Amino acid sequence: MFYDYNKCINKNCLFNFIVGERGNGKTYGYKKIALENYFKRKEKFCYIRRTDTELSKAAKTFFEDIGKEYPEYEFKTRTGKDGTFFYIKHGAKEPLELIGFGVSVNVGTKDKSVSYDGVTTICFDEFMGVKYLKDEVNSFLNLYETIARLKDIPVYFLSNAMSVSNPYFDYFEVRLPYGKKRYTVSKDQLIYLEICYSEEYRKVKNETRFGQLIKDTDYGHHAIENEFFLDTNSFIKKKNGSAKPILNIAFNSKTYGLWFDRRSGECTLSDDLGSNVPEVAITDDDHKPNRFYVKRGRKIAWLNLMINAYEAGFLYFENQRIKRIGAEILRIIR
Repeated sequence: MFYDYNKCINKNCLFNFIVGERGNGKTYGYKKIALENYFKRKEKFCYIRRTDTELSKAAKTFFEDIGKEYPEYEFKTRTGKDGTFFYIKHGAKEPLELIGFGVSVNVGTKDKSVSYDGVTTICFDEFMGVKYLKDEVNSFLNLYETIARLKDIPVYFLSNAMSVSNPYFDYFEVRLPYGKKRYTVSKDQLIYLEICYSEEYRKVKNETRFGQLIKDTDYGHHAIENEFFLDTNSFIKKKNGSAKPILNIAFNSKTYGLWFDRRSGECTLSDDLGSNVPEVAITDDDHKPNRFYVKRGRKIAWLNLMINAYEAGFLYFENQRIKRIGAEILRIIR
């Protein structure tokens, strides 16, 4: 009924994205793998969260559920200025043994002298979110290199279904499985993506009183049916054939085209760039020669048009990824 890692592990990919129903045992299953690896081969694990606040909360209760399976052991978590560490103890007179590390993406490895030798698996829990860190994927990759040190250590990215458009799927060009297929593997065999489906788990959850309460609601579709919570088709639309490019916007090292259709009054943000149109940067990092640097969109007529179109309900995006990026741009320029 709960998530089984065997298929994922057998594919032997480096980065493994597992997107599943709420409470289907993704995190619990990883903890069990991490502990069994330690019991069998003294291997250690690394547990990652986006922020130090998230990590601190998760670390406090990390062993509460899985520890019940191993009553003969005592589990402890220590969090301090030098980081978060997970320990195990067998017997009152036995010493504590280090079995894992906790790290956050926003802080990284606080103490560069910490050795991650012995780590054989990494879990990035709740990798999807509503808000992300600036340049988050590169921060994560830097953290991964610090931990892995030239070793191929598999990472298990775990999350509920929040949005198909997220920095990790965008960066690695991860695409959902086609049709009824539940998983996909990249051509280079480095990335695995699974959209979990357990008919038994969904049936049991639907039969609970809470399951009956949220049945046929947006939250129920997310929590039980594993539909992407933040993804709606509102304002997703290809630009009209009569639309003309009016502005290129540089943001987070990529450039997007703003198109305007005078007939309908619609603005569309697209991957397609316009030629012979102004180009603007809205962050310091994207400011380069021959680009206008704009901190507030009201100062530039075309950005002001984009803001007005958004507020009037006439701003469209060509796909979910562009919609997410457009929302970030609007937060800066409005």
